Amino acid sequence: MSPGDGKVCSHTSSRFVFLPTQFFFCLFPLQTETFISCNETVNPALLGTSGPISTVGIKASHVNRQYPLRKETSALLENMGCALNPDGNSGSVKGYSELVENWKNGARQPASVAYEVAQCKNVTILTSTLVHKILFDTSNTKAIGVQTSAGAFYASKETIICAGAYRSPQLLLLSGIGSASTLAQRGIPLVLDLPDVGKNLHDHMAVPLYWKLKEQGNAMDVNPGGKLSAPQFYFGLPCDWIAFEHIPAVPTTAKSEGADVVSVRHLSHPERCPAEIFFAYVPAGPGSMKYKQDGQMISSMVLANPTLWLIDIPLMAHIAHSHPSNPLVLVDNTFLSPYYFSPLLQGADIVMGATILPAHHAAYAKKL
Repeated sequence: MSPGDGKVCSHTSSRFVFLPTQFFFCLFPLQTETFISCNETVNPALLGTSGPISTVGIKASHVNRQYPLRKETSALLENMGCALNPDGNSGSVKGYSELVENWKNGARQPASVAYEVAQCKNVTILTSTLVHKILFDTSNTKAIGVQTSAGAFYASKETIICAGAYRSPQLLLLSGIGSASTLAQRGIPLVLDLPDVGKNLHDHMAVPLYWKLKEQGNAMDVNPGGKLSAPQFYFGLPCDWIAFEHIPAVPTTAKSEGADVVSVRHLSHPERCPAEIFFAYVPAGPGSMKYKQDGQMISSMVLANPTLWLIDIPLMAHIAHSHPSNPLVLVDNTFLSPYYFSPLLQGADIVMGATILPAHHAAYAKKL
């Protein structure tokens, strides 16, 4: 796949390529996007202007997509200690910025849609076809194709494994790439001993809080004719801003759990922001079914940002059997670590303090 050219090649591999699902750093901008902005100057060194993926901010997505509590939410985030970050995609996420999403013409863009894979004449899509394992050459150093339920398929250039955060490591393990002892226990011939395959997966846990507005109509309403029932309000997440907070308690907790000096130093850096906070004009999250989308219910979400964490292994994926149709066994160690919960609890305290405590909630006092 060539960055930004909108074309997809069907057969590509003489070498095995695996892209980690959580940590992927590039030394050059891929420029696969077209960034749509209503007033900011686009920095071509950071943002693409001609790629197939459309990325757009709230205001730029539609001229009339103006949510009613935008100013109040901005003031609330300021009370929480967040400063306005004019461009959250500039390399620093700290502060609060307008939400930017990969939507186009009112619809979210999966990569297959953005690259028009269905229309590519050099792409063959096989449905209901289970991949059993990766095939290697006789030296076990080069991937040459895949074995599937429909037979073997051999690549002319590269074999790209893109099966998701769980299934990609499962396929690696089934192919003999992983912990030698784990593979031996399941009778899978070893190709490469990589003990970390299937480990160090991070969940994006969240703490939702639900709020009832005093005024009817300032939230999303399932009833037709509501204040926010027009199509443009459904052009993405009903939200104005997204904030990222540095939580000083996180490195302190990490140090108490035995984190090394380098990890603690990284986590202590003021640009490290493990807490992600936003307010949505709908009840969202696992408890949202208890509340009606009636034009009065909103929610705040505090999420632990796993992409910035440097220690702990909260989730591991193991194969119980050596057949690809069998489910993975997920070993979740998240609840054993206070470090994991530190940004969630601290972030929730910040939101509660800004919205409820009399000294800080002036922005929402007339609304919540």
